[in-house]
Amino acid sequence: MARLGVDGRRLRPNIVIAGAEPRDERQWPGRALRIGDALIGVHSQRPRCIVTTIDPDTGEQDLDVLRRIRRDCRAVCRSDGAATMCSGE
Repeated sequence: MARLGVDGRRLRPNIVIAGAEPRDERQWPGRALRIGDALIGVHSQRPRCIVTTIDPDTGEQDLDVLRRIRRDCRAVCRSDGAATMCSGE
């Protein structure tokens, strides 16, 4: 998220993966991630909505944020069952 240079609250991420290079997730569809005892399948890339362009504190809009998100990060992941994941895994 830091590489986008925006407040992470705009992205509303469920999982943040450290150490990935920009656009790495474009190679992930069809693969799986293991985090703790969770096995998470990467289904596809996901388009992002216009709400990400709104600053959560000021309400100001910056359309360049959505352009950077579309260019640099997006993936849809699904899990087939319940599992436990802990911060730092």
